[in-house]
Amino acid sequence: MFRDVVTPDMTAEDWPELRRKVYKRVMRSMGTAPDIKIAPWYEIIEEYENYGLHHLKIRYRVLPEENGLAVIVLPKKVNKTHPVPAVLCCHGSDVKNGKYNVLSTEHKGLAYRAYAIDLAERGFVTVSADLYGFGELLTQGDKNSAANIDHRYEESAKNFYKNNPCWSLNGRMVWDHQRLLDVLQTIDYIRPEKFGIIGTSLGGLTAYYVSALDERVFASVPIMGFDTAIIRAYYDVSVKLQPQIRAHCLKNHGEIPCDVQDMIALNAPRPLFNIDSYNDHCNYYFSAIFQCCAKGQHVYKLLGKPECFCTLMHGDGHGMLDDTREYAYRWLERWLK
Repeated sequence: MFRDVVTPDMTAEDWPELRRKVYKRVMRSMGTAPDIKIAPWYEIIEEYENYGLHHLKIRYRVLPEENGLAVIVLPKKVNKTHPVPAVLCCHGSDVKNGKYNVLSTEHKGLAYRAYAIDLAERGFVTVSADLYGFGELLTQGDKNSAANIDHRYEESAKNFYKNNPCWSLNGRMVWDHQRLLDVLQTIDYIRPEKFGIIGTSLGGLTAYYVSALDERVFASVPIMGFDTAIIRAYYDVSVKLQPQIRAHCLKNHGEIPCDVQDMIALNAPRPLFNIDSYNDHCNYYFSAIFQCCAKGQHVYKLLGKPECFCTLMHGDGHGMLDDTREYAYRWLERWLK
């Protein structure tokens, strides 16, 4: 059912050319991004203390007429003479709160998502941005009912495709994070050569794509972020995020342009820790993830780095408890420090 990325007769010398083909196939499934260069620019618009950590809220350029919003959390004793690694913390489908979903410890148990705080306490600079159409970028700071927020989100998606008919929302989310990486590489207290990324649900999907398509991300932890393209081709939410997948399937007799194994392969040999659940209500077809992980892992083995790919399946539903979260944090510490 799922395409092999590499075959037994291939060698490591064959991979660079094959990787270029996989990369092009994935990029086509994202649509066409603007053919423009954006010079790195940001400004600090607010500074505050929370959880004993210093927070910087920034506005950064993503397109000539558009800015993104993000919060940088600084660990203790960070400065330009001792730069530390930075980890992008991607929020899930919390339309109202956006980036603050990973900046608050108020939720407990499976709903806990405060990666930006936990990792800053462990010595990382963390950076959490609003995904396109989420958080303050959508609400503009207004107090809105849930119905009004959902309406705004739907209108935002419609307007995006009206103005960008050949692009995708997934493509835009990757683009915005790449512009954020451009900015982070100019900050003197951040090590510019190795970034990490972590996220759950929609944040996990974003983490998968950003790490696969931008090699500045060295270590990644996508958490319950990927159902297979076979499912996404007919899943309304996913079609909205990436309509090119369904369009390709309908045009090519059901052929899938790319799938989870291709995203894993594009990460190789950089460290990737995939966390999933076999009772996730957002992805019932968990056995397909196993198949894709096995096919993607062959690339790590081909490149002599089998230790750089790991997958963990748990039974805690659409979230993580403390013990699983500890594995995620230690993976980033293992490879970035």
